[in-house]
Amino acid sequence: ENENYSAIMEDLTKQGVFKSNYIGSADLADIHITKLPNTKALAYHQQVTEFSRQYISTIKHVDKATVINAKFTSLFINWNPPAVKTLFMAKSDLLDFKEKAYSTYEQIAEHRASTRASVLPKAETVPRNEEVHSIFILAQMETFEMSLNSAKDDMPLFSLTMCDSKVNHHSVEGDDENSEMIF
Repeated sequence: ENENYSAIMEDLTKQGVFKSNYIGSADLADIHITKLPNTKALAYHQQVTEFSRQYISTIKHVDKATVINAKFTSLFINWNPPAVKTLFMAKSDLLDFKEKAYSTYEQIAEHRASTRASVLPKAETVPRNEEVHSIFILAQMETFEMSLNSAKDDMPLFSLTMCDSKVNHHSVEGDDENSEMIF
C-alpha cells in the first residue's frame, strides 16, 4: 500500500504538480463554491434545472444556499469495506464533535445572556429557528470510475466506468433522510 502511495507521489512530483508555478491543475479540476444569502437562495431553488421539480418543490423555506460547481478531468473512487467503515466512523466522530461544539457554544451564549440579563432590564426574547442551509453539488467529469474492492485482497469486485458524466447532489444540512442525487 505504501509502495502505491509512493509511486503516485513520485509520478506527481515528476509532473511538477507541487511547484508553485504549476498551471496544469486547472486541467485536473476546476471547482467554484458560491454561497448565496437568503435573498438569492430561494430564487436559485426556483430556477435550478438539474433536479426534479417535484423534489425541489418540497423545500418551502431556505435561508442560505451553497452551490459547488466542479469540473474534473477524471474522478476515480476505489473503495474497499475497511475504507468505507473508516470513512463512516470518521463521519460519526466529526458529527459528535460538531454536536459537542454547538452544545458548548450554546452554553456560553446562555451564560452570556444570563449575565447580561442580570445587568440589563428584562426584554422579551424571540426564539430563533435554525436556519435552513441548502447544499447543491454539481459535478461534471470526462471520466468517472468507481471500483468496489474486496476486503480480503483489495481486488475489484465491481467496477463502473462512465464517460462525460454528471453527478448532481442536493441536500439540506442536518437532514440526512431527504436528498436527491442524479447521475
